[in-house]
Amino acid sequence: IEEKIKDPDKIILYQHRLQTQKEPTDILPFAKQPFNKWRTDANQYAFGSTTFMKGSVVDSPLTLYIGFMRCEEATGVMWFYYDGPQYLLNEDKDYYIGNADLPYDPNNQIGFGSTKTYHLHFNPVRKTLSVYTEKFNVE
Repeated sequence: IEEKIKDPDKIILYQHRLQTQKEPTDILPFAKQPFNKWRTDANQYAFGSTTFMKGSVVDSPLTLYIGFMRCEEATGVMWFYYDGPQYLLNEDKDYYIGNADLPYDPNNQIGFGSTKTYHLHFNPVRKTLSVYTEKFNVE
């Protein structure tokens, strides 16, 4: 990665992210796919509106500005209304937006009773959802 990136500040930033933003090692492979492909091996949706509750997130800088959030399982789309400062959307940061209860037991990928809480983050620049073991960028 250092050979392709010439800017030393970006190299330091990416090295810091690798050290502080840990992806779960026990997560099922489907969660490493694009969000619209998040289904268990039994082809059940693994993430729904019941696993994310906007009102329960109080430690995200985006919370004050998100008026409505919804996850549509069938299409694999998460959308929200944002009415806040533009600078937050221009930063290449993974902002914590809530918890995601995802199946994690490789022996029971259907997900009945075998869920674990991970921390869901949204990056507005890359337009990505990521799952991490800890929450960060909460201020």
